[in-house]
Amino acid sequence: MSSFDAISRRRILGCGVASLAAFPLGARAGLDPTPRDIAGTRDAANRLSIPVTIDGRGPFHFVIDTGADRSVLADDVAAALRLASGSTVSVQGIARSVDASTVHVSSLEFGHQNIARLETPVLPRAWLGADGYLGLDAINGLRVAFDFKRQSLSVSEPHQLQMFRIVRPDESVVRAGGNAGRLRSVDCHVDGIRACAFIDSGAEISVGNRALLRGLVASDAAYATGETAELTGVTGGSVSGRVTRVDRVHVGGLEFSDTGLVIADLQIFDLWDLAERPALFIGMDVLRQFSRVVVDYGRKEYRFEFASLAVASLS
Repeated sequence: MSSFDAISRRRILGCGVASLAAFPLGARAGLDPTPRDIAGTRDAANRLSIPVTIDGRGPFHFVIDTGADRSVLADDVAAALRLASGSTVSVQGIARSVDASTVHVSSLEFGHQNIARLETPVLPRAWLGADGYLGLDAINGLRVAFDFKRQSLSVSEPHQLQMFRIVRPDESVVRAGGNAGRLRSVDCHVDGIRACAFIDSGAEISVGNRALLRGLVASDAAYATGETAELTGVTGGSVSGRVTRVDRVHVGGLEFSDTGLVIADLQIFDLWDLAERPALFIGMDVLRQFSRVVVDYGRKEYRFEFASLAVASLS
């Protein structure tokens, strides 16, 4: 296999519609409109994590996952904190769904954000590889900036809506749509195939669905060839995907050249209602090519600051 073998630590989180309806998003308290840098550290899987306190204890190291509907907690952390048990929910992963117990979190803090009253699924640390993940129930409505140059994160209230937005020469802004934090750009083309794209910071590699592959193969049968890669998920399952390489990916005004994708029908596409249309999520393999990437849930936009115009260019 190729270097894609090394990215089999893909993490995906998602809860079924019934689970989300039963447990509303946590209440956000004590919001600070000033951006605050949070020192990030890389873990063994090359992910950027941030310190989080739970009910005033910690810090614990959490990965921010823009592709996950709900936050999740490692079993040993929940046990050490003696958190009160909740009900059981179904957590959907790459290859399978598992029933998971939940715990009641009174207060979850990161930076200057305080999320109150979360009921959080608990999964084995061996599956997570971290103390926990922060999903959309914690970060929706905020502005999250991944600063790969300085290895830091900033979490703040979204920028005020203005008639004119300031865009620096070294950055590009991509507008996004979607609801409940599931931001996506429909202004995307993969080698001429129109697709829907979204950022998934919990993914180590970018992945397209089979609807995208069908469109590519219809234009050139050579896309059907390629190696395979195993992707593993937080529920302990795994799925085999096909590695393919595309010449051009356009997202808004950005163009990526010679990009590798893994093609697989993952449950995240079902959760985001994208199973039947060409779609891809942009993982950390692409995001790290930038100096800085901002996901602004309030303004519904992505901002990409270029590390080098040789990596990504304006089209």
